[in-house]
Amino acid sequence: MVGEENTGGIIKRNSKAVLANRLLAFVATGLSTSFKIPVVFFFVRRLSGTKLHKLTCHVIKELELEGFPVERIVIDNASTNVKMFKCFGNGKVVPFVAHPLDRTRKLFLSYDYTHLIKNLRNLFIDRTFDVCGQNVSFTPIVKVREIKKKYAIFRPMRKLTSKHTQTNSLDKLKVKFAKDIFSKDMIATLKLFQNYDVAGFADIDATIEFLEINCL
Repeated sequence: MVGEENTGGIIKRNSKAVLANRLLAFVATGLSTSFKIPVVFFFVRRLSGTKLHKLTCHVIKELELEGFPVERIVIDNASTNVKMFKCFGNGKVVPFVAHPLDRTRKLFLSYDYTHLIKNLRNLFIDRTFDVCGQNVSFTPIVKVREIKKKYAIFRPMRKLTSKHTQTNSLDKLKVKFAKDIFSKDMIATLKLFQNYDVAGFADIDATIEFLEINCL
């Protein structure tokens, strides 16, 4: 699909035509009723958060005029989207703001949980967290994988594979692998090893709590 930059006149165009490199889509989904409707597509190029905010406000207005009350905006955490949320929150990312069309209502701002859980898993793999003086580390999960490889009969956390612990660029995009990490099965496995005093699983209370907080 090829086209020139075009936002339907909502954002003023340059006099010179510019080839778009992105297709921006707005989709309406139901909260109490199940539906998903493509609302509008814009051809854009180097779209800023400020311009995205302007487009979003226009789409909200048009949806409300058609009888679709907009209660929440959901995005992934791309930098442009975060900037757009900051425009709604006067420079801050907040969970809700006054609705742009009715100040007595709240407009909720949230991130797509699938992107959040993937990013959280990737940070969990790459970094060690210090929470209230306690260590939250991915190392115990790597140890579970090592034990699973070492003992053919004993299979703790059956779903755990090298793709969960040694992710490549494609594996990092898969929600399934992130969900398996933040799962009840993983939590139960860590608690099992901790209860039986397996080496490397002694001081993992903070890691277990971290998994429980984000358990899907």
